[in-house]
Amino acid sequence: MQPAAQQAGEPTKSLRPEAAATTVAGLAAASRNERRPRQATDARVVRQRLMVGAGVAGVLLLIVGLVVFLGGGDDGGDDTAAGDRTEVTAGATSTTVAGLAPEAEAPYDGWVDPASSGQPWSPVVVGQLTFRGNPTRSYYGLGPVPENPEILWRYPESGGMCGQSAVGSQAKTWCGTGWTGQPSVWLEGGRTWVAFGAYDKKVHFLDAEDGADIIGAFDIGDIVKGSVTRDPDGFPLLYSGSRADFHVIAMDRPSGEAESLWSMSHDDVSPTKWN
Repeated sequence: MQPAAQQAGEPTKSLRPEAAATTVAGLAAASRNERRPRQATDARVVRQRLMVGAGVAGVLLLIVGLVVFLGGGDDGGDDTAAGDRTEVTAGATSTTVAGLAPEAEAPYDGWVDPASSGQPWSPVVVGQLTFRGNPTRSYYGLGPVPENPEILWRYPESGGMCGQSAVGSQAKTWCGTGWTGQPSVWLEGGRTWVAFGAYDKKVHFLDAEDGADIIGAFDIGDIVKGSVTRDPDGFPLLYSGSRADFHVIAMDRPSGEAESLWSMSHDDVSPTKWN
């Protein structure tokens, strides 16, 4: 027989001690019965997590083993190229190649960073690429300079590099190379290139080993007094002016001849000053 519902306003009746004990025991038993499957489930989850963790650890060990195997491990040898130096700063290692400009941390907002004074100009081409080495005219090469230099070859082997160019209204014959007279010298393709403009109205590209022409000379139209400039970003380009105009010259043409890609005449700017 079910007990009647308690009517509103009646005082709450407390359970008898034995009933309360029975009820508490029943709740405890029910609680134990509910925990048993949960404990079994937790155990399975723990086992699964351990298995997954062991699998991940095994994959990581395999990857590390492959990296060590493919990389050859650390045998204590020095793989730094000759002429390089290794600099360690704040836990990071960087290699600076002798004759190359250090990598800039951030682009400089201006024409030339004053901090580059005395350093090579290019981060990719080793050489004396322009007059006195860089835009601040303060880099003089790697050296050492021999105490008793010897003449290895002459160019041309005979005769002179001569051409006629006006002085005022009168034509004059000019021979050789003018001031500055300094060539652009750089390493490329396993050889040392020497490029310069001369009074024969040409830009020449020679092999420093024997003075032979690497590619055909470029006819620039008038005598060249200043130094040519090799592109510092690694493009096969040479920049040169003359008393007539300015040219961007390509050095990688399949024909083996230098080719002008772009030019600017002295008539394109004003005022002009002849020298």
